[in-house]
Amino acid sequence: MDEPIEQEDFLNDVKEFLELNKRKIRKNFRDGSKALIIDFDDLLGHSPKIAENLIELPEETIQLFEVAAEETTWLPDDVRARLSSISKSQEIKIRHIRAKYIGKMISIDGIIRRASEIRPMTTNIKFECPSCGTIISVLQLKKEQSVPKRCSCGRKAGFKEIAKDMIDAQIIVVEEAQDSIDDGGSQPKRLNVLLKEDLTDISMNKMVIPGNRIKIIGTLETVEMGNNSKKPLTRFDLIIGANNLIPLEEDIDDIQITEEEEREIIEISKKPDLLDYLSKSVAPSVYGNEDIKKALTFQLFGGASQRRSDGSMSREQIHGLLVGDPGVAKSVILKYLKELSNKSRYVSGKGASGVGLTATATMDDLTKTWALEAGAMVLANNGSLFIDEFEKMSEEDRSNLHEGMSVGTISVSKASIQATLNAKTSILAAANPKFGRFDIDKTFASQINLAPSLLSRFDFIFVMRDVPEEIRDTAIANKIFDEHMEGNEEDFLEKNMYRKYVAYAKSFKPKLSQASIGVLKKYYINLRNRAKKIEGKQVIPIGARQLEGLIRLSEAHSKMRLSNLVTIGDAESAIEIMEAYLKEVGYDKENNTFDIDKISGNSASQRGKMDIIRDAITELGGSYNGNVPIDEVCKLLDTKFTSKEVSDIINKIVNHGDGFKPKKGCIHLM
Repeated sequence: MDEPIEQEDFLNDVKEFLELNKRKIRKNFRDGSKALIIDFDDLLGHSPKIAENLIELPEETIQLFEVAAEETTWLPDDVRARLSSISKSQEIKIRHIRAKYIGKMISIDGIIRRASEIRPMTTNIKFECPSCGTIISVLQLKKEQSVPKRCSCGRKAGFKEIAKDMIDAQIIVVEEAQDSIDDGGSQPKRLNVLLKEDLTDISMNKMVIPGNRIKIIGTLETVEMGNNSKKPLTRFDLIIGANNLIPLEEDIDDIQITEEEEREIIEISKKPDLLDYLSKSVAPSVYGNEDIKKALTFQLFGGASQRRSDGSMSREQIHGLLVGDPGVAKSVILKYLKELSNKSRYVSGKGASGVGLTATATMDDLTKTWALEAGAMVLANNGSLFIDEFEKMSEEDRSNLHEGMSVGTISVSKASIQATLNAKTSILAAANPKFGRFDIDKTFASQINLAPSLLSRFDFIFVMRDVPEEIRDTAIANKIFDEHMEGNEEDFLEKNMYRKYVAYAKSFKPKLSQASIGVLKKYYINLRNRAKKIEGKQVIPIGARQLEGLIRLSEAHSKMRLSNLVTIGDAESAIEIMEAYLKEVGYDKENNTFDIDKISGNSASQRGKMDIIRDAITELGGSYNGNVPIDEVCKLLDTKFTSKEVSDIINKIVNHGDGFKPKKGCIHLM
């Protein structure tokens, strides 16, 4: 319907609607709103004709709403009419927008990918006719400036510009949320949105941040694809002229949980073997890996953020790293967990750059200004990021993750933009060993090309090995065949229900009880007291970062039980996972002790050996003018180390920048 609106009847009808909803409208103003908020359902109940006009002729209808508001004495001056809701039929996915919606009021939702700077925009220009002095006002509705075509005196050109009406404007790019894509594998679609006037106010700044999820109600408009004014264009781009922005709650990703499902969730939480049941339901097609699946279950639920004495918030996200041989189902596990996570992104390290993971500055096509574009880690804020082939990313790209993993923010200082974006994102990364397969006889650090500073930020690291073993191989084969047979009914939590269970559990914010604090403190202090000196170097069995990790794991187990209090049982479950991980990558078999520095390749025994070899090089340096043959170092220390050990440690000295090789077979200390 595109019939013109009868203004007088319309205005009277709108004024009647405003009077009937006076209390509700006034409450919105008291709550801080500067706009006239219109509830579409209320309007539809009052006048279906006005509601229909609002969808079919949105700009004209909104203008008449604002005229009616000006003539209503109890409303503030110059208010803008904003819709808080729209007809369900007009709630459109970005990928489903077509030409039939042009000029209509629609609603979309998605994640802000990019936000331009706020710049002035001309809405009206006044021209003076040099011949007769007539003032002509021209509305500016197009990208290029419009001028008068003719004056009443007959003049057709040469009009003098005397005044401009300008407003603030901003362009944002909204991208579909991953969970709204039906086929999952498609690239998320984007759409430009134009914000004007009060939608660019300071009060809206917190909403218009890359990574935030919002709902937009506005008019679908066209923009010419090009700027050739001499030849009419036949192709157009689309843009939404926003009428209102509504933030969407992201904690549970708008998952609808019925009363029956809530009862089922509560019943599941009472299972005596809850952790085993939930962990068995993680990638159930993958055999074994019980400790790894338990750790991944903890990660799904996450800890609870607490305010520290200095005002900062503790990290609640749990980060994990899986290192393993090819073919041990690392990718299968990552993709399954992505489907269980309420807000998630999946990237492959080979095709992911540092700025693609964090944020970058790009030139906005419409405003020609620098704009901030969010990467995967920011877009998955309050969710999870899964990174496969982690070792194939460059060291520079991986270093971009440090801040986000530690404090949950991404700081950007590029072009003319300085900003800090929220990135409270849980990271699960999977990597292959440097030499193809993991060698149990070599140190963990020597087989994974990751910086110690990055490794220390993971709450758990597990190694997945493909070791031939008849009993285990038979079980895996049976599992694979079972997956290909019909009627396989193993008892595990169905994927959609698991997702709802996690979403429901995340509403709980557990705090440590005194009893649980006692258990964690005792474990931490006992381990620290077991520290001893090896090769003259102090062993550090566990550090403060691991203690904070224990707290997060304890809180996650409490969430699983749908509890707001961390108990002794929660703390003990967290300790079991921590010990399982430390035995994998942080246990010094040679000296029968935990050594957290062993993960980074700088264990106490390694540091002691390095000092002995460095002293030997110094001792021999005088005889060779500093350029010491490595063979001579091996001869001097043949009773303590093998030639390979000496060679490996000398390479480490060179890599650390403490020495260099002036020629083949020689070492010179810095």
